[in-house]
Amino acid sequence: MNKKLSIGVWDLTFYLMDDDGEEVLNNDGTVKMFDAPELDLSWIVDSVEFDDLEELESNQYVHKSDLIDPVAKSKEENGKP
Repeated sequence: MNKKLSIGVWDLTFYLMDDDGEEVLNNDGTVKMFDAPELDLSWIVDSVEFDDLEELESNQYVHKSDLIDPVAKSKEENGKP
């Protein structure tokens, strides 16, 4: 019996840019990155089809046991229960 597959978002990172389209940088010159752990962005996959996806190379896989809950981590860092 085959299970029905659906598409989900694994990770989503944001950055800021100025009026000229230049990325906001950290002091070391790397792009300043942000997340939005309190937002439900699951709708982003509504327009993604299976044919749009390209499998990542094996060295880019993340094992489920290595994951942390980003919402819990954010709350912990901000002193929220």
